Amino acid sequence: MDPLVNRARDLLRAEDAGAYADAVAELHERPTKTVFDDCVALSSSPRHEDRRLSADVLGQLGYADGFPFRDATLPLLTQLLSDPEAAVVQAAVLAFGHLDADASAVASLAGHPDPNVRGAVAFALLGLESTLAIDTLIALSDDDASEVRDWATFGLGSQIDTDTPEIRDALLARVEDPDPDTRAEAIAGLVTRHDSRAVDALIGALSSHTVGSLEVEAARDLGTPELALPLEQLRTWWDVDPLLLELAISRCKKPTDLKPFRLLEPEVDGGQWTLYLRSADSLDLHQVFQKANHRAGGYGWEAVASYLLEEHLEEAVARRIGLDCENDTFVARSADKNALRQLAELMVPLARDSALLAQLLQRTLDQE
Repeated sequence: MDPLVNRARDLLRAEDAGAYADAVAELHERPTKTVFDDCVALSSSPRHEDRRLSADVLGQLGYADGFPFRDATLPLLTQLLSDPEAAVVQAAVLAFGHLDADASAVASLAGHPDPNVRGAVAFALLGLESTLAIDTLIALSDDDASEVRDWATFGLGSQIDTDTPEIRDALLARVEDPDPDTRAEAIAGLVTRHDSRAVDALIGALSSHTVGSLEVEAARDLGTPELALPLEQLRTWWDVDPLLLELAISRCKKPTDLKPFRLLEPEVDGGQWTLYLRSADSLDLHQVFQKANHRAGGYGWEAVASYLLEEHLEEAVARRIGLDCENDTFVARSADKNALRQLAELMVPLARDSALLAQLLQRTLDQE
C-alpha cells in the first residue's frame, strides 16, 4: 500500500482533520495505479474510516489530469452511497459532485436523516440544470438545517442560469431566513434574475443588524434609488468594505451630474455612445496613482475601469463595453447607453475621492 495512503488512514483514525485533509489533497495529485488500487481495496474494508478515505480520495484523484480513473470509480462510489455510516455516504456524495456525475445518483439521498449528507447532496448538484437537480435543490432550500438551506439556495440563486417561477418562489421564501448567509444568497439570486421583489427584501436586509458583503453587492447590482438611504445609513457602522459601500451608494443614487466624466451621443444613428475623461477634468490624483505604482492619466483610469468591469458590473453588461486610451484620454464605448452610465456611476466617486481611489488601486495590486 502507498505510504501516503497509510498515513492518511492513521490521521483519520487519530481525528487530525487538518493533517488528514492535507494528506488527501496530496493523494489527489498522485493518480497512480497503486493509489487507485489501494482505494478500491479500502472501499470494501470493514472499517468505516477506510471506506470514507476511499471516497475522499477517489472523488478528486487525478483531477489535474482529467480524472483518469473516473469510469472505474463511479461504480465503487455508487456502492458507498448505501453505506450504513453517514460519514461514508457524505464522502461518496461529495465525490459524485466533484466528478460531475448524473444527478439521479445522489438526488434520492435528499431525504437522508443526516444533515451532513443532505448538505453534500446540495453541493453535488451545484451547477446542474436538469429538472431533477433543480427540484431537489428547491426541496433542500426548505431544509431544517441552515447549512443545507444555504448550499441549496446558493445553488439555485447563483450557480445556474435557469429562471423559472418555481426557482424565484423558492428564493423569495428564503429572503427572511433566520440564517444570514441563506438570506443573502436568496436575495442575490432574485437580483440576478432582476426580480422586482428583491427591492423590498434588500431594504429589510440592509436595515438589519447583520449585513454582509453579498447584500451590499446585490444593492450595487440592482442600482435602484430606493436602496440609497439604507445604504447611506450603513456608513455609520458598516466597515466590512467601505469601497464597495460607496460604489453601491453611487449606483443607487444615480447622479445626474457625472462630472468629471462626459457621456456623448453617437454621431450617427446606430452608432456607439462614448464615455470619456480628460486628465484635466479630474482632481489631481497623480500621487494616488504613483503610490499604487499605476500610470496616471488616461491609462490609469483605463486600468480602473477594467477592474470595475471585472469586479463590479454584471458580466452581461461588462461585455457590451469597450475600453481605450486615446492621447492620454480615457475612453469607453458601447452601443448601450445604460451600460456606459452604470460604469460612470461607479467611476464618479473614485474621481472625486482620493481615498476611495487609493483603496481600489490597492486591490488591483493585490490581485496581481
